[in-house]
Amino acid sequence: MKLQFSETIKPLLFVAYGLTLLQLIIASAGFIFLQPELPIFYSLPRLDQQLSAKAWIFVFPVISLLINTVHTVLIGLESKRESLLLVLFSRITVIIQVVLFLAVVRIVYITV
Repeated sequence: MKLQFSETIKPLLFVAYGLTLLQLIIASAGFIFLQPELPIFYSLPRLDQQLSAKAWIFVFPVISLLINTVHTVLIGLESKRESLLLVLFSRITVIIQVVLFLAVVRIVYITV
């Protein structure tokens, strides 16, 4: 099975995978300098619950890669559908990647 993408979707998917790669690079480079515990779970009420081991920083790139992979396969399988719908879906993918990228950058910036 070969996945086919239109010329308007390819750059968006390239940006999404680029952001995932940047997340992985920032998380890997920051891992060396990060504190032993990171404030990842901000919404939990107690301070001791908000902190987690620094290895949890890699959850963001993994989630990002999973989202990219699933969305790429879905876009490729539905390539015969309405082009506008697929472009919107790929734009949403990029927006999700930007949010995850900003989360990684913020956590690394705060704790380094």
